[in-house]
Amino acid sequence: SRTLQVFLQKTDKDNNEENWRPSVLCLSKDSFERYGALELMKWISHRYGFGTFIHFEKAYFSNESKKIAEKKLEKLIKIASISKSNIFLETIISPSNTAAIVQAMQQPGISGKANNMMLFEYKKGQHEWLSTIIDNYSILKTANYDLGILATSDKGFGYKRDIHIWIRKVDYENANLMILISYIILGHPDWKNGQIKIFATFKKEDLLKEQSNLIELTSTGRIPISANNIHVLPLDENKNRTDLINEYSADADLTLIGFHESIMKSENPIEFFEGYNALGNILFIHTLTSKFIK
Repeated sequence: SRTLQVFLQKTDKDNNEENWRPSVLCLSKDSFERYGALELMKWISHRYGFGTFIHFEKAYFSNESKKIAEKKLEKLIKIASISKSNIFLETIISPSNTAAIVQAMQQPGISGKANNMMLFEYKKGQHEWLSTIIDNYSILKTANYDLGILATSDKGFGYKRDIHIWIRKVDYENANLMILISYIILGHPDWKNGQIKIFATFKKEDLLKEQSNLIELTSTGRIPISANNIHVLPLDENKNRTDLINEYSADADLTLIGFHESIMKSENPIEFFEGYNALGNILFIHTLTSKFIK
């Protein structure tokens, strides 16, 4: 779309990089149990982005584990071919979650430039892999990658029509990446009838002031979306943000929610990722590199 082209062009100038594009690494240990991450990578890699999908075979390296990994890679290539995907596929064999993440992070970017985003996936309600991601956050931060965590549900991506983005005042940096990723997804034929809706939540007493600030950010292009496309909702003692998200995005086919380093370093970070029982698939986004357009 024209909007996406303009945004990418402005981001190019802002980052002093020519032809900036998302170059995403995805590490998955459940590649054949759920295809959500593979689908998302397909959409990101279709036109504007680049993607490397790595299947993680948790085992000690041996002739047997090597053969198993090779067979799984062949299966992935077949799946990608059937779905007409542009993803580069790879496997990693390691007995250690942390070692696999470090190894994955060092993969060269297929676009000829360094990778700039890491994607993980876990099934809602299953915390083992999510805990691994949280425990290794400091390593991911060292790589200076943006981070996406896809929480998949039995609803999957539904009808591939409605993408909802939730932002807060502290989320304006994340907002640009969430909007960009959403535009890129809509560029895929699977989402040809898709639309983006943005919801902003503020305390009731700050609503008018923050709404005015938000309009200014959109009008100056620092948030690349029309203010008309943003629904502003008040927070009060009867409804917190999670309640509002469950209420307004229950029928969304993909919901994007931003998070910050403080969440990953909190006493119970898993709590932040839970509680969205009414929702389908959720993509949690955290940017480490500002994408404000000045």
